[in-house]
Amino acid sequence: MVEQNLQKFNTPVFPFTAIVGQEEMKLALQLNVIDPKIGGVMIMGDRGTGKSTTIRAIADLLPEIEVVKDDPFNSHKSDLDLMG
Repeated sequence: MVEQNLQKFNTPVFPFTAIVGQEEMKLALQLNVIDPKIGGVMIMGDRGTGKSTTIRAIADLLPEIEVVKDDPFNSHKSDLDLMG
């Protein structure tokens, strides 16, 4: 029963390559994936413009990472250059 309840909240991920439009946002996200030293991307826009869908789609493409336990900044475990 618990497993059935969890399946209700499992949101399907839309493929990143199928997202149409929002070219600047997609480019900024891709560049941030290529070079994490960019420091992030701030995404703003009206409701229904695909912000969350795009983020979920690109996050689905990324490999899992090791994290520092209880670190609110999600720092890299061993690369100090990425932490600063």
